[in-house]
Amino acid sequence: MFSFDCIISPKISTLYSYYTIENGFKKNFLLSSVLHHKNIIIIHIKNDNNNMKRLSMLFCLVFICLLFLGNGDYVFSKEYKNSPNQFVPPFEITQDDLYDKTPLQAYNGKIYHIFFHSLILDPKAAFKSSSKDGFNYWMTTRSEFKKILDNLYQNNFILIDIASLIDSKGNKTMLSLPKGKKPLIISIDDVNYYDYMDSCGFADRLVALKDGTVACVKKTHSGEIIDQEGDVMPILDNFVKAHPDFSFRGAKGIVAVTGFQGVFGYRLYNLKGSPKLENINSAKRVANALKRNGWKIACHSYNHSNKFKDGSISLKSFSNDLKKWQTYIQPITGKTNIYIPPFGIGFLSTDNRMQLLKENGYNIFCPVYKNMAVSYQNKMLISERLNFDGFTMIKHPDRIKRHFFDPSSIIDCSRPKMK
Repeated sequence: MFSFDCIISPKISTLYSYYTIENGFKKNFLLSSVLHHKNIIIIHIKNDNNNMKRLSMLFCLVFICLLFLGNGDYVFSKEYKNSPNQFVPPFEITQDDLYDKTPLQAYNGKIYHIFFHSLILDPKAAFKSSSKDGFNYWMTTRSEFKKILDNLYQNNFILIDIASLIDSKGNKTMLSLPKGKKPLIISIDDVNYYDYMDSCGFADRLVALKDGTVACVKKTHSGEIIDQEGDVMPILDNFVKAHPDFSFRGAKGIVAVTGFQGVFGYRLYNLKGSPKLENINSAKRVANALKRNGWKIACHSYNHSNKFKDGSISLKSFSNDLKKWQTYIQPITGKTNIYIPPFGIGFLSTDNRMQLLKENGYNIFCPVYKNMAVSYQNKMLISERLNFDGFTMIKHPDRIKRHFFDPSSIIDCSRPKMK
């Protein structure tokens, strides 16, 4: 069976399409239904034995749709049965519609970049575990993150795509935003759901749902459940749906992953045959769903070696680590030009390790430093990030207060006293 889905947008005069082929190819189609909803026309086509001339009727109808909706967007798809990929991508037009009608102006001010780790869903479990001190320092709870989003939105921040800040030649690009908005980049490190996090109040893995969204699987005493607010990604996706003006042209954030314990919670080591293939396919579906919904995926190294912490990792070890990520993880996540170094380590632009990244197609580098400076060095974008976690909120609240808001009002009361 052949399936074909496409969207025509007269705003940009572009045809987007994708297809899958299974069990042969059938050329005959029948228009089965037309749905007009919120300025979108969805046309469903299914297999039939009638003459191909019916297909010409479809294009006549599309032309009528163009006249009928004027500046609308139109989606038409051929239904297909018994396929493991029964999914029509959710083309987000809300932000485009919003900013097509909003005057933009050049922005030359500060660009803000904050980052998180996976969220603590059950503070009681996290802060009673053997890793409680680390969780208290470097993690954020779900309730804190939701309050952070509210404060960011109220203070006129707007999510932008980091890739829009640099062109293919490594040059700085001009940024234009709605008046009064401040550009914000959000990244999330170690979205791998490591073994040490098991039974400590975190999600178990990400999952791509049939509606195209990403949620989390959480283990409970009675079994596994789907949690639509199980980590940064689904919470932020839902927040943008409720507040589309918080995202500029559908931008969300950056998901940074390692590889030594798999990716997105799917283990790849010590597995062979069908179990390994099943995990790979599940992880691919997550990666594709994230990217369709405005997320970028970054390399966070393969092994997250402690030698990154003091910068002592050799060029050879760095190269081998990079090759491992590109061999085992990149086929799942897709190629990326964003590198987020472990432990937030930074390298000089003249460092051979930076040159190696550049040679491998990475032109965006995101270390950790409180100033959140953005610079362009040797045809690479360097975007410093501020860690928005217990350590900063409690030990150094001034770093947040200076740029965002007073974090004392959002700190989870279940946090233990920080040592």
